[in-house]
Amino acid sequence: NVLFFDFIQYNMKIRKEVESQKKAQQNFKENQDSVNAIKKRIGLLNSDLESYQDKIIAENPESFVSVMLKAMKEPEVKNVPILANGREDSTYRFQYYKSHYWDNFNLADDRMLRTPLFHKRLERYFKDIVYQNPDSIILAADEFINKTRENKEVFKYSVWYLTYKFETSKIMGFDEIFVHMVDTYYAKGEAFWADSSTVRAMTKHANALRPILIGEKAPELILIDTAGKFVSLHHISAKYLVVLFYESDCGHCKKEITELREWMSFQEYGVQFFAVCT
Repeated sequence: NVLFFDFIQYNMKIRKEVESQKKAQQNFKENQDSVNAIKKRIGLLNSDLESYQDKIIAENPESFVSVMLKAMKEPEVKNVPILANGREDSTYRFQYYKSHYWDNFNLADDRMLRTPLFHKRLERYFKDIVYQNPDSIILAADEFINKTRENKEVFKYSVWYLTYKFETSKIMGFDEIFVHMVDTYYAKGEAFWADSSTVRAMTKHANALRPILIGEKAPELILIDTAGKFVSLHHISAKYLVVLFYESDCGHCKKEITELREWMSFQEYGVQFFAVCT
């Protein structure tokens, strides 16, 4: 507690001076020499704070404060290759940062779950660091969860968080990630905290989503058309088939159908419509 209090005091002192320097920089922005001097001073202040952190970690390696301070450290990218055009390889910088993102974070210490650090870092990783595509996120989720297996509580929180995050996601296509999480961790019994009724409900939800995931063949629909004939969705010969669900008194539907009418001109390219009045 004393260590943590000391660090907070020192951190506040440095941050206060940095803010003061930044305000001064605004007043001297027309004077490049002054601006450079202020930037140098800010750099020195940040270096002092980092050195102070390193000292606490080195002198108190078993302290929880040290564990937290180490977890707050960002990966330091070194030896960045220079491209033929003379610029740094930004792809290398990003890939290095991504692959070393968790290096300073002790995922075997469940005390971190009781701090804001773990959730914020986890949220940032899957929102800003991992490429926002279902395949990339699924790969990153499995890799990350494997890192947490040493501690049951960290494993539990990670699996729960990622499952819930993508079950409730509003981004089209991310339901595939939820289905993967259920299939990989809940249906196979790895979610030791979930009772049988919970697993059944989640599996039922995943199974309902499975046939309508992006890339899957749409389920068969055999309906009576306006001429009183049965029409099969799977037997419509079209290069591109638009399936539209609508209600005749739905304002949103009327707006969208008006937009879709413009697509009628693409029928010569193999575009067909299968409209279902719900």
